[in-house]
Amino acid sequence: MTKDYSRSLELLCPTCAGVSFEFDNDVDEAVRTYQCKGCGGSFDHEHIMQANSSRVEAEIEAIGEEVLGDAVKKLRKAFAGNKFIKIK
Repeated sequence: MTKDYSRSLELLCPTCAGVSFEFDNDVDEAVRTYQCKGCGGSFDHEHIMQANSSRVEAEIEAIGEEVLGDAVKKLRKAFAGNKFIKIK
C-alpha cells in the first residue's frame, strides 16, 4: 500500500491572517479576486500565494523529510538480514 503524502494548507490573509475568503468560482483562477471575510481586503491569487510562500515552503520541506524517512525505513526493511548491505 502506498502512503498518501498530499496535504491541505489553509492560506492566510496577508492583512489580518484570516482564513475565510469569498471569490467567484466562474472566473479563471489567474484573474480571480479573493475578498477576505475578516478584513474585507481584496487580493489576487498571486498576492496571496506570495504572502504565504514561507508557509508553503515549510510544508513542502516537512513532506520531503517524511518521504525521506519512510524511504529509509522501507530500504532497511527490504535489506534486513543481508550482511553485505548496510544502511546507515
